Amino acid sequence: MSQKVHPEFTYLSEFEKFLCRINQEQSFIPASMCKEYIGIFSEDGKLFEWDVKEFDPHILGITYPIPHEKENDYRGKIVSHNHPSGERFTFRDIVTWAYLEQAKLRVVTWNNSGCYFHSIKPYKGKWPTKEDILREYEKMGIIDNEGIIRPLLKPDDYIERLAAQELFVYKKEHFPDL
Repeated sequence: MSQKVHPEFTYLSEFEKFLCRINQEQSFIPASMCKEYIGIFSEDGKLFEWDVKEFDPHILGITYPIPHEKENDYRGKIVSHNHPSGERFTFRDIVTWAYLEQAKLRVVTWNNSGCYFHSIKPYKGKWPTKEDILREYEKMGIIDNEGIIRPLLKPDDYIERLAAQELFVYKKEHFPDL
């Protein structure tokens, strides 16, 4: 991570309000100019560290691979980030959350009806395996015959369907006036 505690946000709620404003501002610019912000928080919601990533034209989006030496910084923590695209969780988000046994993973999205906070946490204290997640993606037809994940094939309710299979607990909050 390139940034340490920032004076504008010390707690999760402040950071996520910041992410809402960022997403709203970024909704008017080309995807190639968007940025993804990520914050790591203790279980009581205090900011540990944050960073920002630029659009990567090689993957047609923004990705935040966690360096191996930083994995313990993420393990057991609350991780929150924005998705300028409006997508709730990517496959990589979910697999990384499970692998690092993060307390909670949060994504902030924005559209014309306001800001949305999406979160997943372990179902009954248990994280799914990558194989569990892949199996459910296959059942929904998100993975094609070659084993390639096709984001455009995702049904609108894919997160709810994964939660219904007890892979995690999903919560969505809407804040129209942030």
